[in-house]
Amino acid sequence: MILVIARKELKEMFRDGRLFWSACLFIVLFAAAAVSGWQKQNALSAERDRAQEIVYNQWLNQDEKNPHSAAHYGIYVFKDTGPLSFFDSGVNNYTGVSLWLEAHKQNRAKDRPASDMTSVQRFGDLTAAFVLQMLLPLIAIILAFDAFAGERERGTLRQLVSIGVEPSKLLIGKGLALGTALGLSLIPILLLAIFFLMSEGGSQILPRALMLVFVYGLYGLIFLCLSLAVSAWSATPQRALVTLLAFWLVSSFLVPRLGTELSRQIHPIPNAIAFADSVEADMENGLDGTSQSQRLRELREKTLERYQVSAVEELPLNIEGLSFILMEQMGDAVFDKHFGGLQDSFGKQVGVLQGFALVSPLSALTQVSSNLAGTSLTDHYHFANSAEQFRRSFVRTMNEDLAYNSKSGNTEYRAGPELWSVVSSFEYAPRSVVETIKSIAPSLIVLMIWAIVCLVAARLAVRRLSFGGGV
Repeated sequence: MILVIARKELKEMFRDGRLFWSACLFIVLFAAAAVSGWQKQNALSAERDRAQEIVYNQWLNQDEKNPHSAAHYGIYVFKDTGPLSFFDSGVNNYTGVSLWLEAHKQNRAKDRPASDMTSVQRFGDLTAAFVLQMLLPLIAIILAFDAFAGERERGTLRQLVSIGVEPSKLLIGKGLALGTALGLSLIPILLLAIFFLMSEGGSQILPRALMLVFVYGLYGLIFLCLSLAVSAWSATPQRALVTLLAFWLVSSFLVPRLGTELSRQIHPIPNAIAFADSVEADMENGLDGTSQSQRLRELREKTLERYQVSAVEELPLNIEGLSFILMEQMGDAVFDKHFGGLQDSFGKQVGVLQGFALVSPLSALTQVSSNLAGTSLTDHYHFANSAEQFRRSFVRTMNEDLAYNSKSGNTEYRAGPELWSVVSSFEYAPRSVVETIKSIAPSLIVLMIWAIVCLVAARLAVRRLSFGGGV
């Protein structure tokens, strides 16, 4: 009986053209977004690799100079777009792609792609993920809004119930047919995943790609079950369609925007000037109230006492290099406080957005999707923190060379290519799959809860069919 119902539903969907035209529109837009994203990613990746090679060669080929001056000479590092960023660009357009690493400063990423975009481009970046997030629910609604309401309006629903067709079997049969139809729309994703995995080396991104297929399938299931529930509860197809479209508009546009604005109000971020002033104040005064100049005096006295000499010129090392090391350590503590606090505030904002996932499945989906694609805010800060550790390492290498390979008062000391080559080129290692799954667990659980609630709602709505149903 279930298979008979499923075959009948599929024939009707093919006959009235809804499946054909909606699938065609979806496939065309998805393919266009995927190909465009693929080309853009390849271009950006090649540009990034070339830029990183150029700046590293500049570092290696710099003139002989004081090692601390070389630390100020600095080096640029560039953010890797990631192999799945073509699918979901996440926050990449708004977080900057380059970082200038130098002594005494922790800089923020700059050169945001959004700065070069028009207001229309910033409104919605046409990615494969965006097409899925917007159109997949619409396809589910178009296919399922009259599944029961249409039968009721035509009078065939009462006939089916009167001849003994159980409501539960009717639900399963229609759900099977609609799920199959919706699955046909997801075939391009599977084909794209297979092609991409074969060309890029699937062992590294296979778990992420499979998780993306799963979560978007779950997202489609949510709207499919919700559409069946609303159709079973509604007296007419028109009422069901209006109700579902209203929910789609609110959950896809209004709720995410409201969540973003509310998160900013609850957890505000200091402006750039106030942030810089607070960092500078702590640099001068010290986190514990001991100023930098006082710490440097203490270092000088302890070093003279340790080597039992009366003047820094008698030391077997360069006190200036030790001073720079101490200044960096104090600065690192200040940076950890302020930049760490900034990241915590952004994390709290994301937490507020995750709370809105309880009323909008899209809010949960976007968090999961961008994290799996490696383009979330968490991934950006993982890159920024990795770059900062690289900065601290190479600056310390320069300062230690000055401290232990020269003497105090020797202003003529110079380092050369031998020291520059000690600093390796920056290589970013993205978050592991396990780390990513841990970070998306709350949003993933919310998506599963949505699916279960919608499935139960559909089941409860269909139970009323034997009594006439509809509101």
